[in-house]
Amino acid sequence: MTRLTGVIVSFVMLMALPVAAHEFWLEPDAYRVPVGAKVTAKAVNGENFEGVEYSYSERGYSRSGVVLGGNMLKVRGENGQRPAMQMPGAAEGLHVLFHASPASKIVYDDMAKFTKFLEGKKLEGILPQHAAKGFPTEKIAEGYYRFAKALVAVGNGAGSDKAVGMPFELVALTNPYTKAGPVDFQLIFNGAPAVKAPVFVFVKTGAGVKKIWLETNASGLVSVPRETGAFMVNAVKIVESGPQLKERMGAVWTTLWASHVYAVDG
Repeated sequence: MTRLTGVIVSFVMLMALPVAAHEFWLEPDAYRVPVGAKVTAKAVNGENFEGVEYSYSERGYSRSGVVLGGNMLKVRGENGQRPAMQMPGAAEGLHVLFHASPASKIVYDDMAKFTKFLEGKKLEGILPQHAAKGFPTEKIAEGYYRFAKALVAVGNGAGSDKAVGMPFELVALTNPYTKAGPVDFQLIFNGAPAVKAPVFVFVKTGAGVKKIWLETNASGLVSVPRETGAFMVNAVKIVESGPQLKERMGAVWTTLWASHVYAVDG
């Protein structure tokens, strides 16, 4: 992984979330900037493009960086820095910002709260498995990971997204800054397409924020309709926790959260 001299990128270390598990995303302060300008982006935890902004902490970050011109660049930040991402003197092209968090833990008090979360993300299909495995019905522990990406166009914004190797990842197959029409994504789980998976999109326009529900096809592909605004594409997958998380956190389930942010200006 090449190191980008002079670039300072920073991220927040995620803490345990409230029971109403929310999205985490990287939100650029500007989606288009001139060559040589500073690229900055906030690290935010919340919903509907509103939430709590976090400063950078170097502890616990397994991967963070930027893809530019097909190269994956290793970047670092300074503790306490806000906005969370700062990239001075950016070169021309499409900048794909990415971050993978370490494991965190959340505990649901009872089945009602766990079920509400699952239904809200269209994941209620695991409830029969939960019962069949004899998992707890109170104090249900879940581990979770965040895998966030965002697109920023510098100058002409030419370039493309790529898979960076995160276990659960959205890859933009369309560059929204250089190509008209819908923006296509592929959802990947452990290197393979995530098929028939729920995908939810927040669209922020002058009229507010609306939510669109979609689903990947048999190839893990999904097409996001085009309109003017800022977009946050999200997906959540739940799997039974592995032995390490079960032992370390007492977590019976693990959720993987993928987000991808970009904007359309016409």
